Amino acid sequence: MSTHDMSAVVINANASAVAASGTSNAELVARLERMPITRQLLTIRVVVGLSTFFDAYTVLAIAFAGRVRQGGVNSEPAFR
Repeated sequence: MSTHDMSAVVINANASAVAASGTSNAELVARLERMPITRQLLTIRVVVGLSTFFDAYTVLAIAFAGRVRQGGVNSEPAFR
């Protein structure tokens, strides 16, 4: 079975799951968009957004610091 056949199996499995539940993607998105924005939902969004920002900031800071630190390290191979 090729990968193309495998993707068809996955698509068919998803279609049967949607048919069994009776909810399509468009209906699910529409339902989520109708939900009111509560204080709890806003708090969760702010916390997730801030944690994502600081995670990316940390990764960039380590990348820049590592590049500066690389200059002081003997980067020649141990064996020739």
